[in-house]
Amino acid sequence: MKREHRYTLLCLFWIGIIIILGACDPQPTPISVPTPSLFRFQVKVMDADGNPIQRARVELLSDNNMLALTRLTDNLGNAVIKIDEAQAGEIGELLVSADNYKSYRQYLNLEKNRLPVQVILESVTSGSQSQAVINEGAEEVVVTSQPTPIYTPLLTSTDIPTVQPTETATPTATFVPPTIAPTPTVTPTSTNTPTLMPPEQPRVKVVAGNIYVLTGPDTGNLAIGTFLYQEEGKVVGKTERGEWLEIIAPDGKQGWVASCQIELISGDLANVPQSWPGSVTPLLCDGTIIPPPPSCLTAVIERQQSTLPVNTVVIQWQNIPVNAAYYTISVYTITNTSGKAYVKELDRADFGTPNYTIGDWEFDLNHIASGTPFIFDVTVYDAANNVICTFSGNFTA
Repeated sequence: MKREHRYTLLCLFWIGIIIILGACDPQPTPISVPTPSLFRFQVKVMDADGNPIQRARVELLSDNNMLALTRLTDNLGNAVIKIDEAQAGEIGELLVSADNYKSYRQYLNLEKNRLPVQVILESVTSGSQSQAVINEGAEEVVVTSQPTPIYTPLLTSTDIPTVQPTETATPTATFVPPTIAPTPTVTPTSTNTPTLMPPEQPRVKVVAGNIYVLTGPDTGNLAIGTFLYQEEGKVVGKTERGEWLEIIAPDGKQGWVASCQIELISGDLANVPQSWPGSVTPLLCDGTIIPPPPSCLTAVIERQQSTLPVNTVVIQWQNIPVNAAYYTISVYTITNTSGKAYVKELDRADFGTPNYTIGDWEFDLNHIASGTPFIFDVTVYDAANNVICTFSGNFTA
């Protein structure tokens, strides 16, 4: 009994030592640093032919203004925006724009695991509107009045099981366009046939400095816009001997320029149809300058100081024609690649007030730095939507 008692006391002694040592040397509790959890929102931007559009501007705004992200598309037309999971389930506003294309705007749910949103931008010269294919769960919804044929096989894929059992009915299967799996090249050929015409039209660029686009092939005609140095356009018509060319400028304006003011960069002018009958007076470009058309407006530029880097700009119209009803205005700056970065693009306003104001937030939304030079083009219309005149000016933000 004494031996067992001593053994018990010895065990209790060592247990006490272990407890004391553990209390004197506590292990630090690891501190977990929370990491933000993000999900990817991907947008693919293409033109009407299915070609990717590079450097398209993709903006995503949340309904509560807590999210404002902008990305440019890569050479495959893709833009990926990483969003905090705290924003999941909210309503977001998607805005996609690119030079020489119509913008696209859409409200959608910011959901995780969403398939890429495919946006198809139409050219500014197209009669169609830009559209998007948005995945709502397992279903694809084409947000447009006329679905693009490229996506018809995706929307009618449920027809495939009805054709597969009839393996011997090969002629019948070839007459169902959405299910022609063995010959996928037939569908692109038929849908691309109408859209191959614009690339075949000759393209030109300006080599005589900034020039005016006129309503007719003569310097006495009214100017309806400007064609800037090194800008490119399409040729759609010409005079009998080709002294003047009818072009479509990058801003969509269609009018006339002298052939000596531009340089052919692709295509053949011999294939361009004559769109102006009769003889015309050729323009000699050896130092001859086209005088600007008489202006029906004058403008006074004012600025209002604000706390943001760019001040509010106020354009005050003066000498407004009596028959003027409304006007359209485009405000832009020229980028390093000779493109246009718009703050306003074909914004319509009336002459009820002689002022036109561009707010700080509009410059800030387009990431415009203070001191940036801007150009504004104005077209004045009467009540019957006839063009009265045009006017251009500039200011520094």
